[in-house]
Amino acid sequence: MKTILLVDDEEIMLAFFKRIIERSGVEVITATTAAEGMSLFEKRRPDGVFLDIRLPDGNGIEMFKQMKGIFSRAKICFLSASQEEMKEAALRNSGAIGYLSKPIFSENILEMVEEMKRDDL
Repeated sequence: MKTILLVDDEEIMLAFFKRIIERSGVEVITATTAAEGMSLFEKRRPDGVFLDIRLPDGNGIEMFKQMKGIFSRAKICFLSASQEEMKEAALRNSGAIGYLSKPIFSENILEMVEEMKRDDL
C-alpha cells in the first residue's frame, strides 16, 4: 500500500486532505510541525508528501531539500496560500511534482495523489 505524508499546521486542512486521499486506497500519515514531519518522513519513507511551505517551526522549502537528501524517490507537492511563496518554491525546487495554492479543491488533490502512486522506473 502506498503511503502519503501530509505536513500542514492547519488541522482542518489535514482532515480534509486525509478524508479525500484515503478514499483512493492510500495510507495517510499526518504532521502539524516541521519537526514531526521530518521524523515521520525519516521513519516511514512515504511515497508522496503534501508539504506546506510555511510551518510554525520551519520552512517547507528547506524541508524539501532535506527530504530529497534522505529519500530522493519521494514525490513532493508544495502547499501554500501565498502565490509569492509558490513562485519561490518553483524557482528553487524543480524536483517537486507540483504546487497547490489554497484554497485547494479535491480534484487537484486526487490528481497529485495519482502522480504519487505511480511507480517510475
